[in-house]
Amino acid sequence: MKLKRRFLLSIVYLAFLSCLLPAAIYIYKYHACNFDMLGYAALVIKKDRAIPLNKYMLLIQKLCSKILKPENEDR
Repeated sequence: MKLKRRFLLSIVYLAFLSCLLPAAIYIYKYHACNFDMLGYAALVIKKDRAIPLNKYMLLIQKLCSKILKPENEDR
């Protein structure tokens, strides 16, 4: 009984990992161009300029759209 349950859990675990693999490959191949740095950019802009908080992200998105261009336009 234990062996059968352990085998079943191993199959479920491998199936779960095989479902995550294509997503991991896609994320690795088409990275997000360091968009995790947007918060830090907002802090730098806040230090230099006195504008309302809700306008920071709009300003940063405009700056990023000028600087960063997608590698593949067709995806």
